[in-house]
Amino acid sequence: MDLTYTEAEEEFRRRLARWLVSVLPGLPPKPSPDDWPARRAYDTTWQRMLYDAGYAGLHWPVDAGGQGATPTQHLIYLEETEKAGAPLRRGELRRPAARRADDRRRGHGRAAGPLAASGAARRGGLVPGVQ
Repeated sequence: MDLTYTEAEEEFRRRLARWLVSVLPGLPPKPSPDDWPARRAYDTTWQRMLYDAGYAGLHWPVDAGGQGATPTQHLIYLEETEKAGAPLRRGELRRPAARRADDRRRGHGRAAGPLAASGAARRGGLVPGVQ
């Protein structure tokens, strides 16, 4: 099994990295954790930037309003946003997720259980309890 990145995946990485370099300097400073309205505005601004660039819902299926990115493209997104110091999206656990995915790519462990099933399999009822 060849786990090297394809040329298309490397191009996705380069395009994302260029975009991050161009937009991150324009972000305002992160607000105080106690300033909820400012945090909401900051998060909403970042989400809008992701959406406008086509990176919101990146790994969601197209039929659910996402971009339909592959797991490898999602991993690249996590790696590049972490490396660039981009804000976390709500609910995003970047480092542990990226580390586990990278370990699987390198053959240190395997995907198992519900996380190994594709979105279509989960929606199709192949994973119990998920419709």
